[in-house]
Amino acid sequence: MLTYKKSISIIVGCFVLIFLAACSSDEGDQAEENSEPEESEKVETFEHTAGETEIEGVPEDVVVLAEPLLDHTLALGVTPVGSAAQEEGFVPYLEDEAENVTVIGGTNDPNLESIVELSPDLILGFGGQHDEVYDQLEAIAPTVLVDPNQTAQENLKYISSILDKEEEADEFLAEYDEKAEQVQASLEESVGDETVAFIRIREKEVRVYGGTRNAGSILYDDLGLTPSDIVPLDKWAEAVSIEALPEDDPDHIFLLVDENAEDKYEEIQQYSIFEELEAVQKDQVYSVGFSPWVSGYAPLGNMEAINIVDEHLNEGAGN
Repeated sequence: MLTYKKSISIIVGCFVLIFLAACSSDEGDQAEENSEPEESEKVETFEHTAGETEIEGVPEDVVVLAEPLLDHTLALGVTPVGSAAQEEGFVPYLEDEAENVTVIGGTNDPNLESIVELSPDLILGFGGQHDEVYDQLEAIAPTVLVDPNQTAQENLKYISSILDKEEEADEFLAEYDEKAEQVQASLEESVGDETVAFIRIREKEVRVYGGTRNAGSILYDDLGLTPSDIVPLDKWAEAVSIEALPEDDPDHIFLLVDENAEDKYEEIQQYSIFEELEAVQKDQVYSVGFSPWVSGYAPLGNMEAINIVDEHLNEGAGN
């Protein structure tokens, strides 16, 4: 006959065996669950100027090969891990937001080794500008070449679809439209029907910007300003002679002087026909920089341009 202590030992032993068996079963079930393949992320195909590119999931580590593309991503709330830049650094209006972005060379000569070191899961470039290095870039990470002939609004929407930032794109564009409408309403009071021209002094020519690119589309489309007769609305830009300016004599001139054309501008300022221009006489010639006016279609740049027009024409800060 079993003693009381032996009976207790047998009962406890049985409970221990049952408990261990249950644990073993649970671990086996867990192992089976862990061994099941994870559900793969959605793969989307995006058409671009160099063909088609498949992208899995939402890219997080993005490299951009031009500052206008840096502008687009920042406008969407995405800070790239790397970007091309000018020799002197990023354009002034992007400096603060791009403080932690690694420079990977220039727009026309990106450093492929630097890009590899950043381990991007997406590279954005421009069609035409980066065609020659496309295959090398594609070997590093999925690469999309954006159409440079599209507007800033169109490319913002396109890039937002890749980065899953469609809502942010809509919010930015709504903000831009609201700002443009506010400034345009003020310009109707301060400027009215007075004419405006955007003129660039280059080393070997004087160029008037038309209505189909950045400067013109912002001034005449977004802000509703009246172009002077000398403005070629159906062109990006057109070379003109200084002698032709008095024939039209714009009331306001936004003036961009290239760094290597300072001497030419000083010479032009000595011409009596320039001194007698309406805009010169009324101190309504406004000096502006290359960026954001000519550096490419870019949403933040366009917003900056609107602020510059507002400052000069509404606040009367001519120079």
